Amino acid sequence: MPTIAEWFFEFGFVIPDSTNTWQTLIEAAPESQMLPASLLSGNVVVETLFYDDDLLVSTSRVRLFYE
Repeated sequence: MPTIAEWFFEFGFVIPDSTNTWQTLIEAAPESQMLPASLLSGNVVVETLFYDDDLLVSTSRVRLFYE
């Protein structure tokens, strides 16, 4: 599956054995530039990878379906 968009974020230092939260807001394109939900539904996969320096520690993939 081709990559449509890719973003990189830096967490900085995280205290070991601590619980942390992270929130990111990504603004949508104007409605006139959006693809219809019927075309996107089931075809969009959000993949999140977390690294500790160069060590991959977690990966998650979520496929999006729109009603």
